[in-house]
Amino acid sequence: MNTEMLIELVRERSSLYDMSDKKYSDHPYKESLWKEISSEINQPVQTCKKMWTSLRDGYRRAAKKSITVSGQKNKFVKKWKYADEMEFLKPHIKERDSISNIDEVSDDDDDLFH
Repeated sequence: MNTEMLIELVRERSSLYDMSDKKYSDHPYKESLWKEISSEINQPVQTCKKMWTSLRDGYRRAAKKSITVSGQKNKFVKKWKYADEMEFLKPHIKERDSISNIDEVSDDDDDLFH
């Protein structure tokens, strides 16, 4: 599969990645976009979607690795192969708040043991 072509075809269809796009939640419309992409690169829709998900996740991981805890760019991380082509996603990717399964313990809990 021509990966660069897939990236370009998705980039041209913001409804597939931009949550502020009016048609982002229109699943039948998005399915028609995937069918267009599929026919242009001569691959099944599912293959295109799977490849796109892999690329998007790869971009997210690469972007996350390039930032250190202090927020400064890490100088020693090798640039991901498709980083430049996928740069258009940067404003659309937000890190989710992490959820912990560990309860927060307050100082008041010490009273339970006295």
